[in-house]
Amino acid sequence: MSVMPPITFRLRPRKTSRLWFAVHIAPSAVEMRKTMRRSSARPVDTHLLAAVDAVRSADTQLRGLIGIMWMNQECLGAGIVSHELAHAAYRYTGRLNIVVKHYDRRPGRHGGTTDPSEEWFCQVVEHLNKTFWRHVYRLKLATS
Repeated sequence: MSVMPPITFRLRPRKTSRLWFAVHIAPSAVEMRKTMRRSSARPVDTHLLAAVDAVRSADTQLRGLIGIMWMNQECLGAGIVSHELAHAAYRYTGRLNIVVKHYDRRPGRHGGTTDPSEEWFCQVVEHLNKTFWRHVYRLKLATS
C-alpha cells in the first residue's frame, strides 16, 4: 500500500475479529479509479468497477488492517457488492491460513454434506454482507 485512501467505514469479517477492511466508497467509478491510482501500487484497469486488495500496514493506527475494498456509489448493487465481499472473505480466510473445502460429493452418496470450513466461510460472507449494508444505509450512500 502506497497511501491510505479515505476510509468510508471499517468492516470486520466477524463480530469478534480484530482484523478489518478499509472500505472506500467513491461517488463514481472514475473517481474510485483515480483514488486507486494515487493510493495503490498495482495497475488499475480502466473498466474496473470495484475491487478488494490485500494489504498490510506497519502504522499502529491501522493495526489489524487486512485489505481495502474499493467501491463506488454508481455500482453499489447487490451483485457487485456480494462478489467483492466473497473476495474479502477469501482474503480473511487466507490471513488465518484456513482452507475452505466444498461439500463432500463421493460416489454412492446422495446429495452432499457441508464441510465445516465451508459453513464457517459462509458465516463470514453473511456477516460481511449484513454489516456492509448496515453501514451503507446509515451513511445514506444507498436507499432501499
